[in-house]
This record gives sequence, structure tokens and C-alpha cells, in this order.
Amino acid sequence: MIMMCDGFDTQALAYVAPSIAAEWKLSPGIFGPVFAAVLLGSMVGAFAFGYLADRFGRKRTLVLCIILFGALNIGSAYATSIQSFTLLRFLCGIGLGGAIPNVMALVSEYAPARKRATLVAITWCGFSLGAVLGGLISVPLISHFGWKSVFIVGGILPLCLAPIVVFALPESIKFLILVRGKGAEVISVLRKLNPGR
Repeated sequence: MIMMCDGFDTQALAYVAPSIAAEWKLSPGIFGPVFAAVLLGSMVGAFAFGYLADRFGRKRTLVLCIILFGALNIGSAYATSIQSFTLLRFLCGIGLGGAIPNVMALVSEYAPARKRATLVAITWCGFSLGAVLGGLISVPLISHFGWKSVFIVGGILPLCLAPIVVFALPESIKFLILVRGKGAEVISVLRKLNPGR
């Protein structure tokens, strides 16, 4: 679900660019730097949040990324100029890029060895599926509520996922093993993985 939201939000600009151009009286070519800003932010986020996850844990970092790209997506709907819009999309990209390596690391770590490659591939498909579904729902959203609704929906969905991640997703067991004083949490995760042992 996180990867689907990520895919939706990464591609959101492609769906709304014509509507923004018409409303703000901009040429379509001006959106090239905005697309680049999202991708640049994603690259920065992948590096930065990958490092932070090694220090503070994957789960905490992932929650931060989800909240970041959810809130900044909503913020993008309220941009008043192409400059502020570009900055918001760059910052949103940092959260989007930071979520991906942490999701993939957790899936890879917790997937059974015999199904790991399949589950990692399915998780990656979530990104593409989110982008496709975003295209399908963006058309009615824009026609009924305007382009801002695409960013608002794209921001609300991950923010709704954040509490689920907080309460239901386990922390990386590798991280817990490296942190002193987390023995009880390690045992709790292991018991959920294999209650019979």
C-alpha cells in the first residue's frame, strides 16, 4: 500500500500539469524542471533516509517519510506559483524517495527465503500499480473537483496509512539486534514469526 501511494504521488504531476498550465496560464514546457525536482528529491531522500534508517530504525524512518510526502502532497495543492510548487514537489520527492528503500528492506528482511524474490517483485509492482490507478482516478477527480483534489487525495491516503504502520509493522529485526536494550522487542517479533518456538 505504501508503494502504491508512492507511485501515485510520484506520477501525480503528469495527470494535473495540463490543468495547472491552463489555470496559471503557463506553457506546458515549464513543467520540465518540476518533474526533475520530484526525481531529484527522490534521489536525495533515498540516500538521506537510507542513512537515517541505519541509525534510527527503518520503521521510524518509514513513518517519517510517509508523513512527509503525505503532508507535502497536500501542501502542493495550495501552491500559489510555479516556484513554490516546484519547491514543494522537490520536498515531497524527498519523502517519496526515502520510503522506497525502507519498504524494500523490510520486505526483503521479513519475506521467507523461498518467496523473497517473488515478494520483492510484487512490492515493486505496487509502485507501478499506484501510478496506473492514479491515472484512472485522476480524470474524474479533476473533472469534478479540480486539479488540487489529486494532491489532496494523494496526501490523505499515506497519512491514513501512517497509524497502521506505527501499530502493525514490526521494526527491522536486524536493527533491533544491533541496538542495546531491545531484547524484549526482538523476542516479541520472533514469537509472532514463529509462535511455536
